Amino acid sequence: MPRVNINAPAYKIKDFTIWVEGKRKLLHLSQGDLARELGISQPAMSKKLKMVIPWTLEEGIILLDRLQADETEKKRFISLHD
Repeated sequence: MPRVNINAPAYKIKDFTIWVEGKRKLLHLSQGDLARELGISQPAMSKKLKMVIPWTLEEGIILLDRLQADETEKKRFISLHD
């Protein structure tokens, strides 16, 4: 029987957070820019990027759009909430 990683959802969320940070820097956006898009404060955005505060599905969809995710990335990250 194959091994199952019970922490897989946590790894996927970490991957999403790393992707957000990478795309944010690539597009020359500040944490404040993304925070305004999400309607939160910059300190709250920082905590989300440090995975202290969890992402919501709505925030994920907004970020995927704002950070110009392709269809593969959208399918990969939206599946986090399935």
